[in-house]
Amino acid sequence: MDKFVGRWKMVPERSEVQVDVDKKENIYTIQQVRNNMMMIHSEWQTRDDKNGFLGYTIHTDGVPRKASGTDWKYVTKVRGKNKLTTSKLEDNQVRSMEIREVLDTGELKVTSIHIGESGEQSKNVVYYQKVDSTG
Repeated sequence: MDKFVGRWKMVPERSEVQVDVDKKENIYTIQQVRNNMMMIHSEWQTRDDKNGFLGYTIHTDGVPRKASGTDWKYVTKVRGKNKLTTSKLEDNQVRSMEIREVLDTGELKVTSIHIGESGEQSKNVVYYQKVDSTG
């Protein structure tokens, strides 16, 4: 889990984005809160110089948890020592998935897959370079 902890800066020239194509810069911060809990914070700037952020906590124990204010559940699992997967479930069906993987190069690869109502998929693959190991 320590491999994920830190501040990561997006590498736009290596990223393949189908959704949210207007992001020109993104800082992705991962902190270890407790043994099986991590906090993730994403802060970005768009091509038209607007700022945005999103922060949330994940539990890495594989137990589905209901998101506040919605009917969705989220489940995060550790896959080996270099990979975390988070699935968004609605009516026990996977609606999206985020795969975070620390590569042998030291980069963080985040693959986001969104599944539409009729089963169509869109995918983002964003690469990050670690800029600070403390998170």
